[in-house]
Amino acid sequence: MSQSVLYHEHGVSVYRYQSTFYKNGKTFVRIYLPREEYRCSCCGSDHIWVKETIIREFRSVPVGSREIIIVASIPKFYCHECKAIRQASIPFARPKKHYTKRFERYVLSLLRGATVQFVADLLGVSWVTIRDIEKEYLGKHFANPSLK
Repeated sequence: MSQSVLYHEHGVSVYRYQSTFYKNGKTFVRIYLPREEYRCSCCGSDHIWVKETIIREFRSVPVGSREIIIVASIPKFYCHECKAIRQASIPFARPKKHYTKRFERYVLSLLRGATVQFVADLLGVSWVTIRDIEKEYLGKHFANPSLK
């Protein structure tokens, strides 16, 4: 998979393609953050020390009937400027989510003409995941301002 496909089809920017492997009918795409892109996600400083690297998996938009899992090596930094310990920012996914922003948009487009359970079965995820994506979208776009 090329860097261009990662960017245009899966919304992965900044991170670079490393390799691809296949397991149990799924395609796993390994990516990493290049050293020149290391910045504190809190203050933006490049005066940092790499504490550790963690591996996270994100579900992305399927290609045909194949599930795509993005396996990201995400550095965790100690910033000498703001004294924070943070992991690098992940621009293609929302905080604390196990799927990409493109996957969210794909789910929402499917929900226009299908039930939550159908979309969950089609994509091979829990109906709770689909419901949470829909609930977050509806809360963000159709919230009643008088209730806030």
